[in-house]
Amino acid sequence: MYKIVEVVIRKKDGCVPVGLMNVGQALRMPKVPAVEFSHPAFEAGETDVFIDRDMLSELMPPGRPAGPAVRRMSDDAVQHRSI
Repeated sequence: MYKIVEVVIRKKDGCVPVGLMNVGQALRMPKVPAVEFSHPAFEAGETDVFIDRDMLSELMPPGRPAGPAVRRMSDDAVQHRSI
């Protein structure tokens, strides 16, 4: 099961919510210093505890990928069916 976090962009006058996503999706976002993530130990969208990308990646269990693996099939592996 993937933990859900809230992603926000920090501005001088507060923060702008970007959305809710799993930790893997959050870690694949473009690296922008103003982007922060709700701490995964708290309820996404309800907490004021936000962390940066480095801390979020440290909270990932060892050996677990940042998100679901995407597998691409080669053309040779695709079987075509005649109609």
